[in-house]
Amino acid sequence: MHLPRDLGEWIFMAVLMAAAMAGGMLGVHALRSHLRGASGPMRPGLLMRAGSRVVAWLLRLGVPVSLLGPMMLLTVRGRTSGQPRTVPGDVHDLDGRRYLIATHGVGDWVLNLRAAGEGTLRLGRTRIPFTATELPPTEAGPITRRALGSLVAASGWRSTGVRSNLGVQPGSADPDYVAAAHDHPVFEVRPAT
Repeated sequence: MHLPRDLGEWIFMAVLMAAAMAGGMLGVHALRSHLRGASGPMRPGLLMRAGSRVVAWLLRLGVPVSLLGPMMLLTVRGRTSGQPRTVPGDVHDLDGRRYLIATHGVGDWVLNLRAAGEGTLRLGRTRIPFTATELPPTEAGPITRRALGSLVAASGWRSTGVRSNLGVQPGSADPDYVAAAHDHPVFEVRPAT
């Protein structure tokens, strides 16, 4: 059984459990409404959005949170709106270099970062403006393996989620991670000068 490693993760897990219970109640309500003939779509990703908001709140306060790696708030200019968009992101430091790995696949933050090429990382009051370079899959795969390989080999809900998202297993070799990097890009981030 996995126990949370830091205060941020304890708070995140408590809120996630509360959201899961609330989500279960909403699901029962939706099923009852459907059986009675009432319709209305449920919002997808309710738990993910709730968890993301809690993590963002903790990071704004400067509380360390580490789910797949140490987290920071990632702010990037929106590719169509031009407005800043902020999401929690896992930041991986390897050999003095810093990476953002799209463990959930190509989402809005990836598309925005591709378009903007720069952004800001934040934890509490610390803000780090950066420039980003997307790595080709042949370079990104080994980085993902080094950053997440021990988590992939472990047990628990995080490990299961990472294996499922990346499509890798314990003992997967670099070619498997290179294949995963086609749909799970890696960006190297450097402090802006």
